[in-house]
Amino acid sequence: FELARIHYGITLRGGPLGAIALPANRYDVITLWHVLEHVPDVRATLSEVARLLRPGGLAMIAVPNDSLAVRLPVVIARDAIRRSPRSNLRLMMGAPVPGDEIHLQHFSQTTLTRTVRRAGMAVRYVGIDDHYPNPTWKTDMKVRIGATLLRMTRTNCFPTILLVAETGGD
Repeated sequence: FELARIHYGITLRGGPLGAIALPANRYDVITLWHVLEHVPDVRATLSEVARLLRPGGLAMIAVPNDSLAVRLPVVIARDAIRRSPRSNLRLMMGAPVPGDEIHLQHFSQTTLTRTVRRAGMAVRYVGIDDHYPNPTWKTDMKVRIGATLLRMTRTNCFPTILLVAETGGD
């Protein structure tokens, strides 16, 4: 917080969104880039986002995709690796390692859409989160394949979901 203030002149505030006491109907866009999976009360957080946004304001939400289309290949691969005599692979694909990122919530496209609507926002777009901090030709290829599968099958097989919601209801 102090570095942001000193180097960029930005005042940051931390804590649960509802505890910060921000003014209602003030913001045009709020981004929750890989945030929702870490908060204990998703509905309260999204309701607060809806309160903070101006009418017609947008919430840009990205979360890991925990749908069966993403999990099933991982489960199959883990099962095959566990039966493998190579214990290194079993350890790599087994239980979470201490220090790994912990998600309190898990979303599929359906559950994320439903949760956003229950918080009083209209869903305007659902697709893949194609943003990578260091894009490469491999990430570009994954995005193209994921987008093509989504377009052809209406199933998001990509490891992440991007959802754009608007205040004002459906």
